[in-house]
Amino acid sequence: MVAALVSAGALTVFGLIALWPSQERSNEVRTNAQEIGLTFELLEATVYQSSEADCGYSLSGELELCRNVTVVLDEGTESGSLVALPEANIAFDPSFPKLSVGESIIVALDPLTGSYHYEDRERLNALWWL
Repeated sequence: MVAALVSAGALTVFGLIALWPSQERSNEVRTNAQEIGLTFELLEATVYQSSEADCGYSLSGELELCRNVTVVLDEGTESGSLVALPEANIAFDPSFPKLSVGESIIVALDPLTGSYHYEDRERLNALWWL
């Protein structure tokens, strides 16, 4: 039994060493992703305004509810600027959270279009408490 555990442990360590990604491969993957537009610059922002209203593209007979969020960028070249994020249709994207004014969030900057979109809540402080 002990021999089996030692063998399994040794094989696990060997597998970790043999299969650990090299820095060269990581750089290659990162470069390829940037070339085809799959990477975004992540920036901290603070919610300035958050509301729900009819979606701008709704037809009068079929009104749909969207969440509209405006943020102040806390980082990046446009730090301090107000940015309106794309409206989020609540019916199609129920996972888009209801954000409160003053809440810290993470937004992503698409380098190809220069537009921002919601990425996640800022969780670093909460993780430190854990």
